[in-house]
Amino acid sequence: MIGQLNGERWEAKGNYSPNKPYNIRFNVRFEVYNNSGELREKLLLYKVPFEVGRHLLSVTTNRTKDDLIGARFWTISDDGDVIDNRYRLYDPAENTIMIIKADTIRNILKGEVNATFLVDPNDVEDTDIDTIRIENGLFEITLRD
Repeated sequence: MIGQLNGERWEAKGNYSPNKPYNIRFNVRFEVYNNSGELREKLLLYKVPFEVGRHLLSVTTNRTKDDLIGARFWTISDDGDVIDNRYRLYDPAENTIMIIKADTIRNILKGEVNATFLVDPNDVEDTDIDTIRIENGLFEITLRD
């Protein structure tokens, strides 16, 4: 993914996984690593459909049997295995994933993400940034088994 995070250029590696435990559509992850290969940021979109169109992101969980598409954002510290800050979707914002291409022959999903996150209310004590805004996050992911 290439886009803007709080007005700055943002690049993240994208991949996918089945939506567990309910297998409702699939999950898409975008991760940022430092020069040492340690995970630093993670955007998770879950219950993403493999169909062209504009889809709203909602405040939900990946463990709920519903059709709502959800999203979370984390910052990571130490050697890439400790969650530093947790962020939840800011519900009044217009949070969307636009699927531009869903190629069922080559299993390619192409789209754009726009989402605003606020620091999780249970994680405000040591947070450096209280709002994460992802704009024009363009991605193309190959879905493989």
